[in-house]
Amino acid sequence: MDHQELVALARDYSRQKPFLKLASLLKPEKVVGFEKIRLGSEADGGYVMLDDFKDIGLALSFGVDINAEWDLDVAGRGVRVQQYDHSVSQAPVEHPSITFFSQMITATGGNPDATSIANILNEGGVSHVASVILKIDIESAEWDVFDACSPEHLAYFSQILVEFHDFDQAVDHYWLTRATRVLKKLTNKFGVYHVHANNWSPMAVIGNVYFPGTLEVSFASRERYQFETTDELFPTRLDAPNNPLRPDLYLGAFRYQPI
Repeated sequence: MDHQELVALARDYSRQKPFLKLASLLKPEKVVGFEKIRLGSEADGGYVMLDDFKDIGLALSFGVDINAEWDLDVAGRGVRVQQYDHSVSQAPVEHPSITFFSQMITATGGNPDATSIANILNEGGVSHVASVILKIDIESAEWDVFDACSPEHLAYFSQILVEFHDFDQAVDHYWLTRATRVLKKLTNKFGVYHVHANNWSPMAVIGNVYFPGTLEVSFASRERYQFETTDELFPTRLDAPNNPLRPDLYLGAFRYQPI
């Protein structure tokens, strides 16, 4: 084994342990007493979530583009929906319970064209814990947005449906440190109850650990729900390939053990 191979091997060992620590935070659990449903599109734009809309006063949809099927399904259940997407100038649909804002979601929302989770919740007068649903797909900006969001503001969400991007960047120490910090913050207040790999992205290999490059995660509030161990395998019958021309990525139990 030459010097270059030894260096590559050492890097794999040094990367594996911290990455497994991150991956272990996303272990799925079963939510006691509630069934899961799929809302939105059959492929991209569809989300698996808990069939629970009792006392939910608001749903936030971050990242809409031209697909508002999830928003329409949620509005059809009597929930007011606020959409945010700076990449389009107008709402893709019209519905009396849906309001559109052509704004970017950022960590602090420090200009007229941008806003933040804290600003939205404060301006909306949200005051009840676990009373808002959040769906967020903002093309990698989710890491900075969640990093800046306080635990107090996160507590207002009953469910968070998020597409996490760029796990292939976990070879970078800064990226991995931030991602681990974000997932620790989220899993302190939320349990993971569903995972699905977006098959538009290939599997990443970090320290010889295979992991989806892009991962959809459904979180539920620990304040509102109880959890138990699950033997569920992913993808499930509720899932569908984001890219319908390719099969879904198989995740199995999706349990990673830190070392």
